[in-house]
Amino acid sequence: MFCSNVQYESRAYLQAQIHIVPTFDNMTAFEMVLDRMQEVGMYLMYDMRFTYMNNTSVMEQVLSIKNRPNLLLWYTGDEPDGTSDPLNATTIAYNLIYSLDGYHPVSLVLNCQDYEWASYTEGTDIVMQDVYMIGNNVTWSNEWNTTCTPDYGDCGCDNCLSIPAGDNSAVPPNTTYYGGTVPADSGVGSYFDISDRVSSFKNRLEVMGWERTKAVWTVPQAFGGSESVVFVFLYLLWLIILALGIGCAFLQAKNGSFRALWALTKAHWVSSLGRIQLLTISRPHRPSLR
Repeated sequence: MFCSNVQYESRAYLQAQIHIVPTFDNMTAFEMVLDRMQEVGMYLMYDMRFTYMNNTSVMEQVLSIKNRPNLLLWYTGDEPDGTSDPLNATTIAYNLIYSLDGYHPVSLVLNCQDYEWASYTEGTDIVMQDVYMIGNNVTWSNEWNTTCTPDYGDCGCDNCLSIPAGDNSAVPPNTTYYGGTVPADSGVGSYFDISDRVSSFKNRLEVMGWERTKAVWTVPQAFGGSESVVFVFLYLLWLIILALGIGCAFLQAKNGSFRALWALTKAHWVSSLGRIQLLTISRPHRPSLR
C-alpha cells in the first residue's frame, strides 16, 4: 500500500509540475515560458544539441540566456559519439561557452561506453550516461535488426550483458524481465547495467585526472514503444532507474564532484515533497543560424 501511494503521489506531482516543451518558432512564447519557469522556481537545463557546433548560434543563445537566475547548466552534445560528431566539437563549444559565461557548468550525454570517450568528455564538466535496458534486447537491435557486439551494432545499451539463462536471482527487482526464470538467448538486460556504466565513467575520470573537475550524472530512461525499446514504459520503473543512477553516483562521489552530484539530486529527484523541478528546453531554431 505504501509503495502504491508513493507511486501515485509522485506521478500526480510530475504531471502537475513537469511539462515537456517541444521546440517551437515563436520567440515571444519562448521567452514567456522561461519567465514562467523562473516565477515558479523551475531550474533550466538549456539544450543546444542541434546547434552546439554552430558558433554563431551558440554565442547568440548563451548571451541571451546566461543571466537568468534559474539557469542550472548548459547541454551541448546529445550522444555525439553515436553520431560520430567531430572529436573536437564538444571542446570547441565548451571553450566558447566559457568565454561567454564562465559560471554555469556544461553537460553532455554519451551513447557508448568507450568510443572516443576521452575526446568527447574533454569538452564538458558533467558527462552523463543513458543506458536503456527496460524492454530492450541488449544483444540484438530491435530497430536495426542486427546483432550487438563490443565492435558492432546499436541496441541502446552499449556493451551491456545479457542475464544468463535460468538465472533466478536476476528476476525482479534486479532485472527488466518479469516472467520468472530468464530464458536462454533472451538478451534481457539488468538494472546493474546502470551502476556498471556510472562506475565505468567515474573510473575513467580518475584515470584521466579529471575526478576533481568533472562529474558523472545519469539520464533515466523514460520512454518505450519506440526505437530499440519495444516495451511500453511503466512509471515505477523510472523511479527505480533514477534512484539507482543517483545512488551509484553518490557512492562514488569524491571531493568537488559531491557538490555537483547534490545539485543533480535536487534537480532530478522530483518527489511528492515538490521542492525542486527541472525542465530541459531547446530554444526555437532559426534557419539562418543552423
